[in-house]
This record gives sequence, C-alpha cells and structure tokens, in this order.
Amino acid sequence: MYLSTITLSAAATGLFSVAAPVSAAVPSPGFQVAGESIRLPQDPTISPDGRRLAFGWQDDIWSAPIGGGEATRLTYHAGADSDPVFSADGTQIYFTSDRSGRAQIHVMPAEGGPARQITHDSNRKRIHDVSSDGRYLLISQSTDRGWHYSESSRAFLLDTQGEEPKRMLFDAGVMDAALSPDGTKVLFERGRSSPIRKGYEGPQAAQLWLADLTTDSTDGQATLTRLDKDRERFQNVAAMSPMWAPDSQTYYFMSDPAGVFEIFEGKLGSDDTRQVTHVGKGGSDDGVFSPVLSRNGSTLLMRHRFDLVSCNPKTGELSPIALSAAGDGTSNALERKRITNASNVAFTADGKQMAFVAGEDVYVMDRILKEPVRITFTPHDESNLLFSADGKRLYFTSDTSGEVDIWEATHSQEDGIWWMADDFELRQVTEDRGVEDSLQLSPNGTHIGYTKDTDLFVMDEDGTDQRRIASMWATPSFDWSPDGKWMVYDTQDDDYNSDIYIVPVDGTREPFNLSRHPDSDSSPVWSGDGKRIAWVGRRDGEEADIYVVELAKASDEETARDEKLKKALEAMKDKKGGKKGAKADGKPGAGPDGAAKPDAGSKADESKKDDASTKEKEDQKEDQKKEPQVVIDFDGIFERVDRLRYSDSYESALIWFGDGTKLGFSATIEGERGFYSVGFPRPEKPEKIAAAPLSADRWLTEAKEFVGHKGGVPASMSDRGKTETYEFEVRAKRDWREFRMIAFDQAWRAMRDRFYDEAYNNKDWYAIRGKYRPMAAECLGAAEFSELMNMMLGELNASHMGHRGNADPLPELDSNSDWTAQTYHLGLRVELDSEGPGLVVESVIPGSPCSLSRSLVLPGETLLAIDGAEVGPQTDLEKILTMEQLRELDLLVRSKSGEERTVSVRPTFSVAGLLYDEWIENTRAEVERLSEGKLGYLHIQGMNFTSFRQMEEDLYHAGAGKDGLVIDVRFNGGGSTTDHVLTALTQPVHAITQSRGSGEGYPQDRKIYASWNKPIVLMCNEHSFSNAEILSHAIKQIGRGRLVGMRTAGGVISTGAVGLIDGGMVRMPMRGWYLVGTGEDMELNGCEPDIALWNDPTWSTPGGEDRQLAKAVEVLAEDVAAEKAKPRVKLVPASQLRK
Repeated sequence: MYLSTITLSAAATGLFSVAAPVSAAVPSPGFQVAGESIRLPQDPTISPDGRRLAFGWQDDIWSAPIGGGEATRLTYHAGADSDPVFSADGTQIYFTSDRSGRAQIHVMPAEGGPARQITHDSNRKRIHDVSSDGRYLLISQSTDRGWHYSESSRAFLLDTQGEEPKRMLFDAGVMDAALSPDGTKVLFERGRSSPIRKGYEGPQAAQLWLADLTTDSTDGQATLTRLDKDRERFQNVAAMSPMWAPDSQTYYFMSDPAGVFEIFEGKLGSDDTRQVTHVGKGGSDDGVFSPVLSRNGSTLLMRHRFDLVSCNPKTGELSPIALSAAGDGTSNALERKRITNASNVAFTADGKQMAFVAGEDVYVMDRILKEPVRITFTPHDESNLLFSADGKRLYFTSDTSGEVDIWEATHSQEDGIWWMADDFELRQVTEDRGVEDSLQLSPNGTHIGYTKDTDLFVMDEDGTDQRRIASMWATPSFDWSPDGKWMVYDTQDDDYNSDIYIVPVDGTREPFNLSRHPDSDSSPVWSGDGKRIAWVGRRDGEEADIYVVELAKASDEETARDEKLKKALEAMKDKKGGKKGAKADGKPGAGPDGAAKPDAGSKADESKKDDASTKEKEDQKEDQKKEPQVVIDFDGIFERVDRLRYSDSYESALIWFGDGTKLGFSATIEGERGFYSVGFPRPEKPEKIAAAPLSADRWLTEAKEFVGHKGGVPASMSDRGKTETYEFEVRAKRDWREFRMIAFDQAWRAMRDRFYDEAYNNKDWYAIRGKYRPMAAECLGAAEFSELMNMMLGELNASHMGHRGNADPLPELDSNSDWTAQTYHLGLRVELDSEGPGLVVESVIPGSPCSLSRSLVLPGETLLAIDGAEVGPQTDLEKILTMEQLRELDLLVRSKSGEERTVSVRPTFSVAGLLYDEWIENTRAEVERLSEGKLGYLHIQGMNFTSFRQMEEDLYHAGAGKDGLVIDVRFNGGGSTTDHVLTALTQPVHAITQSRGSGEGYPQDRKIYASWNKPIVLMCNEHSFSNAEILSHAIKQIGRGRLVGMRTAGGVISTGAVGLIDGGMVRMPMRGWYLVGTGEDMELNGCEPDIALWNDPTWSTPGGEDRQLAKAVEVLAEDVAAEKAKPRVKLVPASQLRK
C-alpha cells in the first residue's frame, strides 16, 4: 500500500520531513543564544551561605544565584570540566578536568578566572567535600587495598596547598562520603546504587556508614558503624548521598523506602529518621537526584526530574530554579561535515550505477564521474538500499515517519541514468509499527523479500501483496532460490539453537528444517544454479565450518567420472554449430598444411559468421534470463549434507559466484586470513582470492563481479580478486537537536519491541516516552543526553541496561601530545602510621617488582630514599612515582637488623591483576588453616572460558587430596558458562574403576571436563551478578551443596546492544531467566544463601576477618563429616563372585 508521495528536487537545500507522530518540531539550528534554558545540569553544588550554586553543563562549570536566572559560564576550556565543589569560605570552586590529558583536580575563583591544577598523578580522584578550615579536600580514589572496585576505593584528605601528602582516613571501601564540620567523623556510602534506576530492592542497594575518627581503638583504626538497617530477606533500599548539618550530629541522606527517592534527616545515636521532601506525594515516582546541603545548613539543593530545586530542610518546601545561559553557549547545534564514507551501498544489475548512504541520506553516483546526487533530505536513518531488476526503482528503509518503513524512490530520466536526474519521487511503501529490514530482490526481479520484526515477508516488486512467509521469534537471515520460488533462512528455536529452513514462497508447504542439528547453523546462501545451499555451522567447540547440501539426488549421485565425461563431450562440440572449414585432407579448399584457404565466397562467409556471432550473444543473454531449474528431493536430504573441514579456519561471510560453481568465504587457511573460494561439485583445497572480501558484498550476474564497500567506500571486485573503489565526497549538515530526537526514538522503539518483559515491569512505556522525549533536543552535550537516556531506561527497573555515547557538537580537546605522565607502582604497601625516618613496608604484593629476587624488599624493612631523595611520613609517593618516561629507580632500604642496601627496581604500570592473585592465595591459605588442610578453595572470577579453564585446573590443584571444596563466586560479574561449571560439578557417578595396584577411580579421559564429586559449599555475595547468580540458583535448586555469603544482586537478564544514529548505543535486555521450581523471574530476585551474613567493611584489609569464608569452612566441614559417615561400597572382583 502506498501511503505518501513526495517529489523532491536534487537542488533542494532544506531538510525533508513528513508529518509523523514521532517527528515533533524541534528548535531551529544554530548557536545557543542568551536566555536559552539550561536543563539537566550535572553535579550541582551550593555555596556555604546558600546564596549561589554551581554545576556542570555541556562540559563546563557554570554558576548562578540560588533563586535562578542567568547562569554565568566559569570555564571556557575544550576539556571536560565537572564535579564542582565550593571552598569552605565560598571564594573558590574546586572541580575535575581532563584538560591536561587525564582527569585532575583544579581550583579557580568562584566568579571564574584562571584555574590552578592541584593533582598531577594519573590516578583518578573524586571530590566529595571540603574541610571546615578550607585546607583539605575529602576525596576518594582507587588504591592497592583490594582488587574489586567495591573494596579498593578509599577516602583521603588532600592538602590543597600541596605541602602534605594525602592521608587515608580509614581502611574500608568508599563510594561516596561527607566530612563532618568538626572534622571528627565521616559519613560514607558502601554498595552500588543509582537513583536513576527506580524501585530497586536488594542487597546491592547502597548502605550508609559512619566512621568515627576519634575512637581510641587498640589497632588505631576508626570505628565503623552502619546507620541504615537490613530489610527482610535483604531486600534493602538505598541509603546514599550523605550530608552533614552544622552541628556534626544531624545528617541528611537520600533513600527510597516507598519507591521514590526523597531526602531524610537523621541524628547520631538515634534510629529514627524524618522525611524532609515529599516529591512522591500524589503518586509520582520521580525522585530527587544529587542533593547537597549548604555549609550553614540553611538550604538543600538537588535536581528533580530535569531541573534544580532548592529546599528548606526544616519545612521540606521546594522552590524551582529556572536557569538560562548568559551569552553564547558552548556549542553549535548545526554541524557541517565532509563525508567520504558510506554506511550502506547498492548497485544496479549492470554495476554501472550505485546508491549509498552518507550522513544519513541517500545518494546516487556512477563509476567514472563520481559526483554524488542526493535523493533524500532527512535527518533520519536511511538504510537497506536495493535497486529493482530494471534499475528504475530504488528501495530503502527509513524511520522518517516515526517507524521504520520501506520507501521507494524513482526519477524522471527516460534513459535510466539516476545521477543525471533533477527530480525524484519518494513513495512510502509500508506503514505499520513493525520494523522492516534486510531487503532482498528475488533473482527474477519480481518480488522483494524482507524481515518485519522477527518474521519473513515477501511483496511484489511494486510494493503490493505484502504477505508473511514464515513466523518466528528471532529475526532470520535469508536468501532466495534462483528461480524465486523458495527462500532459505535461519532461525532459532525455543532453546536458542539456530537451524536452516527452506520454505516455498507460495505457501504450499510448511517450512522444512534442512540442517536439523543441535548445534548452531546460520547464514544460508543458495547457489546460482539452484543445486546447492551452503551455510555456516558450529559442531566442535567454537570453530565454525561450511556445510553444503545437494538438493537433488541426481546431483549428489554424479561421480568424478561423470563430470569428466561431460567436459569431454563439451570439448568435442562445434561451438558455432558447423564444421571448421574444409577437411584438412588435401581436397580443394585446403592448403598443403591442411589449413583452409580463402576463396571468393569468404566475404559472404564472414557475414554469416557475424550473424552467427550476434545470434550466439543473443542466445547467451536468453540463457542468462532463463531461470535455473530448482529440484529439491526431500527424501534422504539430510544424508546429502557435507561438511568442508579446514582446521582452525573459522569460515564466515559465505557468497556464491554467479553460476554456483564456486563458493567464496572468509577464513584463516594455514594461518593466513583472507577471502577464499572453493569449487563445486568437487570442493578441493581453497584458493585465496583477496586479503578480504568486500563488506556487505553481493554478486552481480550481469556484471560478473562482486560489489559492496571497502572501508566504507563503494567498491567492486572481480572473481579473481581485483578490486576497484569509487571514492566520493559529500558535504552534509547535521542538526544535533534533530539528531538527538531521532536517537531517542530509536532507543525507545528498540525497548518497546525487544525488552524481555512485554509488560515493561508494569510501566506505561508510551507515557514514559512522552515524559522524556521533549528533553532530547535540549541535550546537546553527550553527558546530558546519556543522563536523559538512562533516566528513561531506569524507569524499567531492570539490570543490564544503560546508554553509552560520547559524540556531541561540543568543542573537542585538541592535544598536541599523545602521552601524559603515568603514576607507577613499586609493589610495596607501607604502614599507614609510619613515624619515620623512612616508611615501614607493611607488605609486598606477590609478583610485583619488589617481590622479584633481583629487586627484593621484605615486609618489615624500611624504605629510606628513592633515587637519593629521602622519604618519610610527609612524602607523597604518588608524586615521586609519576614519571614521563618509565625508568629504573634506586631504593635505599634498611633491613630489620639495621643494614642498609640499594635495590634497583623498575616499577610497574599496574598491580590490579596482581592484587587478585594475592587475594586468591591468601584466601586459599586461610581455608587451609581453618580446615587444618582438609578442604580446598577456588574462586571463579568470571563466567567465561578463561575462568572456566582455570577452574578445571583448580579442581586438581586446589582439590588434590582434599575432602571438600569451597567454590567462591563472590565479585563474579557473570558471563555464560554456568552449564559448563555444572557439568564439572555434577558428573554422574555410575561406575568405579581400578587397575592392579591402583586405588579406586575413573578414567579422566572418558569425562567431558575435569570433575568434582565430593562435597562443596558455594560462596556468593551482593556482587555476584548475572550468570554467577544463575549458577548460585542452580546449585541450590539441584541440592549440590549449601550456599554461604550474601544474597546475590538480582540482576539476571541476557543482554545485547542496539546502535543508535548518533554513534551511541543502548544495552538490550532481551531474555529472561526463571526458576524451574517456582517459575519466578531471577531478575530482582537474587539467590538467597542457606546462611547469609555480611562481612565487615574492613574484611579485605590486612588483619581483617572474612566472616563469610570462616562460616563456609565450618559448613563444609559438617557436610564432609556427613558424607564420610555414609557407608562405602566395597569392590568385589569377579574372582570372588565365582567362589
């Protein structure tokens, strides 16, 4: 059905659009002007007296009166400036900027002016607060105190004058923090929460803690006390963003006990809290973000939805703050670009003309002149270009109408030359909510195949008679039979196994499963002669191979001799239908050598030859037009599937040469990656055609070549691999306001169509679109747009979500250097209370430079100097170890006995991986100690094959001679290998073997993996995520062992990703996981261990106690004792049975 018709001039200069429900009007392009509203300000902060505010917006720092009005831009740097904090007296603003190449802390006057860089190392720091005397910043940064992000960050006081080294306040992980006005206490946040995600309840919710720095404890450490409480079954809500009142006893924080983030007030020594704000009153679930309190306690500042509001903390009354930009803004919404790359390419059948998408619009061009002519004038995403068989129509998909539909372009040129046309007519072919994709013309040119959402469709070439060919839940890839009567496609079943199907276009029979295999088969292609279908299949491990089926029995039954016989008979035929002149037998007309002589009738003969030649060419054209006969013998077809084996080749991108006698593919053959071909019907050794195939390639039968693009440039390739590219340049304009709207729509539609829960977590997805979409055009900065997108996605309260994107029209940091100074690590940890002289070594990280024999430093020794410069408690080691060029350093070290020596050492870039290894060894040693050597320990770092292979090794290494095994998936972020782990842990025990002189056992080479059948305990915690949670649920469901630790996060959805027009992407949660026993969704339903307990915040520090580990050892010891108490089977040899 044709729904819209638009005539365009190639000389048009405006932006083409059609009326649509999604394409609402947006502001005019151009520079930001004075008075334009500022929306979604980032990282707000408030002056000590509560009269002014500052915030980040479009990568700069801005300031405004607390009542709103015009905001003044304080920084004008192309670098990204963020996280402003007022000094204690309000005269300065501290902020973070990457203007030097790395994120560093800077300070500038509160009214703007030159900025001074305070930090100079390569470790990123976050500013949280300022001390009351203005001397110190409360910051946090990652350290060597733990390997996981949740345990490695520490709170420090940083001297703003640079005269003292930064000082760690207490030894526990910190996510956010606030320093009390009297400097004696720190409120800090642990856990992982974001107010952007609405309604999360679970153990990962942020916790609020108090660190009392004045405590006179025996170990000299601060006393840490948790202020919020656990809910039933640890379905906790967040307590985050702590703020101190001036009395250092009253505090404020953000929490969502009713599902809406509000501000609450608490007092030390009391469990009671008072709700300050009531933004959820009336049923709204839009909470507050990023709260801060003025130093005098008079005013709270926060963001509600898209704008800042102030609040009286006594009454809870909110006052909106409207902000506008004073002077020119930071960006130009209208971007002009020269574009030389195409994202989509199509050629006419003769290969002489091409169409491509550049800068989101469609252009046409020839091979010689190469002057592109623009067909569409939209800011929307055009794709899937396809010429009709006669080259008179050009089809494509576009979301101009608000949904992705098929459009048709035609021109008025009678000669068929697109690039000479002045006017083009566009017709909308489809109009529905479905997403049309993957347009493909039938070989006879009469039909177009395409996918709509997940189904396979066909329509007549003119767009009529649109009909569904096959229904499925997963979008297929497909190909036509050369006679246009069949289609072959791949699709997944309910077990996500992909198979190859063939189906007649006329619907006379049901789809037929051609591959019928439990391993993945995909990407089918039909040969040009109609005899074969090839596809890629995976059978052994991860390697893919080519599979080919002979569709007709007769073709499969042909022998090599049959092929030779055909060739021999062909060689004997007279190609021109007659004899080659007179016989070479000495008769008239023959020369002495038997060659025919010219005679008087030669001119007439030549004329006859010309006529014959012309007729032959016409016959060849007729032969090309004839549709190949496609014969499919379904009986015994599975036995005719052959596998082409080339070791470690990983074939992909299959494409048939025109006549079907050669199959092209990408592969690595004998270690060399390239584009190869193999002949049929007797495939032998592949022949390399080129270094790589063209992208999105297609074979043109008439032109006898491949066409596609190479590195984004339209290109053609001969059957011998000769490649020709067709470079171009177009000048395009992009209005980023429209661009943002389109990207928003794409993300919203993707979730509408593919989010795993069709009820959208009981949210009105259309209403959510209406709430957020008007803001999209106002978010020119990447940070603001990403914030908006994540707010929209957060409405679904789902894991595995998020928007990423850093493209925007803001000025870019133009650095002339490709390096910055780097902070290195010696591998030494020093005692926090070293009194000097020197620094006492607390521990040495195994595997680090100072653990090596040639540069060994031992715990308890004292580091006195580095390269001749004395070090002590007042030394900033980070500053010394920050170097422009890595070099060897000389350390002056004093042993415990008082002897001094020089150690030459070359520092390392990072110790992150070494910290993990250290934790594993220390934990393994602790299990050895607690169990008196009877139990083993292994940790699965991720649900990936690297970790799984390590687990297999550890089953022997850590389990050798042990009675039980502690298996730890704490801090495991997930992956996909649960079933492999279960295979190793649940191998059926059906027999016992024993050779003469050996003990009882079972042949390891008969098993799939190394296995473990003795008792286990599985450890999990709130940072066990996704596939690690699936494993935890599985162990509990099947009763393989008991679980100890903490309830898992409740984040279990299989995810993919969807790319957006602006270069960003959104993650796509597309598959839910449900418990077998109850049918309950694992999402928001973390696995509850049999024994649940928290570790203290200092558990991972030297001297800290891993209470969860101790409990796991205790539980496993009980289970081992119970297992040993069971009677054992005594082996009875046959010789004894015969007695």
